Amino acid sequence: MKKITVRKIAAMAGVSPATVSRALNNSPLVEVQTRNTILEIARETGFSLPHDLKNPTIAVIGDFFPGDIIGYYSSFFSLIYTEIARRGGHVELVSVQDLNLLNDRIIQGAINYSTSQFDISTRWYNTFSIPLVNINQAVNSNKEVGFVIIDTQAATREAIDCLWRRGHRRIAFLSSETRQAESIKGSRRMFHYKSAMHSHGIKELDELMFFGSDDTLEKNLLCILARNITAVLVPNEMSSIRLEILLHKHHVRVPETLSIVSWECPIVSEALHPPRSTISHGYQEAAREAVSLLYEMMHRKLPARTIFIPSKFIDRKSIFDISASEKASVTTPGKTMIQKKILSALSERPMSRRELATHLGVAPENGNFRKCLGILVKKHLVTLENSAAIHSRKQRYLLEDGTICENGCVEEK
Repeated sequence: MKKITVRKIAAMAGVSPATVSRALNNSPLVEVQTRNTILEIARETGFSLPHDLKNPTIAVIGDFFPGDIIGYYSSFFSLIYTEIARRGGHVELVSVQDLNLLNDRIIQGAINYSTSQFDISTRWYNTFSIPLVNINQAVNSNKEVGFVIIDTQAATREAIDCLWRRGHRRIAFLSSETRQAESIKGSRRMFHYKSAMHSHGIKELDELMFFGSDDTLEKNLLCILARNITAVLVPNEMSSIRLEILLHKHHVRVPETLSIVSWECPIVSEALHPPRSTISHGYQEAAREAVSLLYEMMHRKLPARTIFIPSKFIDRKSIFDISASEKASVTTPGKTMIQKKILSALSERPMSRRELATHLGVAPENGNFRKCLGILVKKHLVTLENSAAIHSRKQRYLLEDGTICENGCVEEK
């Protein structure tokens, strides 16, 4: 069999050898149709395509959103790009929806950091013949694909333990994605939250878990406040920033009304007032490990493997330390002073939450006030005037039938 050369491919394609050379080196000077023709001929004739492992071209596959300025996607791309450039490599940016472009270039390897629910790795080698490393994708049975996983398990457990030590029991999980999307994430952040809560004996979590999108964030926040939840875990950088706008809009005081643990936003999280307690991720280490693993696979020195990068919990000032007396009010039949004041006020007339707060001289969204009011409702000492509209701002509270007030002192039934 005659050896296939650049000159022979040029003759078959009807172009010059220089054009073939440019096409094989991904030169932008070659028209797309001409490049595709040359690559197709090269593959059909068994021509050995160039694999410059000293200065390879790496495809970086991801999702791209205009609003993600300092979040996951932009942070990871810049770090991956820097690591590849530091090694003398070149980057081809490819959307997860346009993987067919990989056949139009000479690519030596690929790094996928997309969070798309479409798993590209299961049949990767049926379509492409280059090594692939996935970042934060669910690990599957394809042992030829490398994985780098941001591991939030220990940090999430530490955050929940910290909240628990400071008296929080109703700790919410507030996601900007659907439950289905959360369930297939490689980081398994939802499952780590559930595991940490289960370790403290909290088994029923449905009313503490909120899913949706950025458009439902405000609705979910209001629901959290209405359910007397005292703390929330926000597992997304951009969502935590959008949440700050809503907290200000609804006059929610952090941490007095609501304690927050969110994903770390460099500079921003620490600059907020008060500085936010966060779970910080080793994106730089993950990018470095992903590029190193890909280079190992391209050189065939080591097989594909899975690498875990642990996150860490940073305890700043956004977790409220509930006092011992407030803790006791949750577990004992006795009433705290603020509960007695609420009952005394309602013995005069039904009041809305805002009217009650004004009467007591506290903010309507004060965490202790809301919690005490919720406890009285659960004890059936206080009831809602209209149970069919529990979220209405005009909703009024009144004493349950049988709650007695004598000499200014309210007793339980």
